[in-house]
Amino acid sequence: MLKPYTALLLDLDGLLIDSEKVYHEVAYKMTEKLGKVLTKDIITKQMGRSPYESLGIYRRELGIKDYSTKELVDWRDEGMMEAYRISVDMMPGGMELLKNARDKYKMAIATGSTRNLVDIVVEKLGLDAYMQHIQPSDEIVNGKPHPEIFLECASQLEEDPTQCIVLEDSSNGCLAGKKAGCFVIAVPSEYTDHQDFGMADVLVKDLFEAWDVIVGL
Repeated sequence: MLKPYTALLLDLDGLLIDSEKVYHEVAYKMTEKLGKVLTKDIITKQMGRSPYESLGIYRRELGIKDYSTKELVDWRDEGMMEAYRISVDMMPGGMELLKNARDKYKMAIATGSTRNLVDIVVEKLGLDAYMQHIQPSDEIVNGKPHPEIFLECASQLEEDPTQCIVLEDSSNGCLAGKKAGCFVIAVPSEYTDHQDFGMADVLVKDLFEAWDVIVGL
């Protein structure tokens, strides 16, 4: 009999890598230089979305006129790349999950980050040894909560979306996974634990617990 689930589609920021604190630091520095005030509500609206959608929300909500969305994306990416070159850490249970799943499931990264950021992280942490596909947001049309990124990952892995398990730390990501027809495990971080995860099939506290759920499916 075939396993009911054959692939894992994994978010990157805040799920596999501890990057949200870096995003926050870069965003607050940008906002301070712009003379604006960044609120938790704006950050929540941005989370899980593609860079252009995220910074478009940032620009609109803060009433920024002197910079285009592309200029804001480039500014933030420069800050993120500089931080990643110094240090980037896996989330607790992340490497353990990848090692456990390596010979049991096909795996893909489905991230809201751009290719230039993803490549730095993948090389630094050796994630390409575990992945059959890596899908950044700047190589698709629609960002999360649209399901395109997960449908593209399933297609690249030659798997039916209904046989894929999505692991996400944001409500937008979970919603995208459900729209794609996948089984969704929500793994909120300290930055997203206030979001609504009612659409997820399972809510867990960390990636150790997420693996226990996967094994039990």
